[in-house]
Amino acid sequence: MTRFSKEEESQSVQSSLALNKVVDKLLVLIERAGDLLVNFVLIFPCTIAFWRGVWQLIDCYIAHYENLDPWISLAVGFIVLIVLYGLQDPIRNTIDPREFIKTYFQLM
Repeated sequence: MTRFSKEEESQSVQSSLALNKVVDKLLVLIERAGDLLVNFVLIFPCTIAFWRGVWQLIDCYIAHYENLDPWISLAVGFIVLIVLYGLQDPIRNTIDPREFIKTYFQLM
């Protein structure tokens, strides 16, 4: 049975804390890289495809109302904004962010 001096124990604890800090920073870096990868591979292309489709539909169905086209786009944008703003608190109260993140990463 080896007995360590207080100085050796202190050095051991300090090196362990330093290692924990490095591991924590590495985990944060991996999490950010994963988030960036999901955004570039999934979120950004889907967003671009969605808006391309929206503008394509607007061109098809509202093109003959050329003077109203910007006003219709503005009205739809405001309606969506107001609805999402109204739903923000109920969604925030319903969904636990930690559980959502766990589910999200389990699905990935």
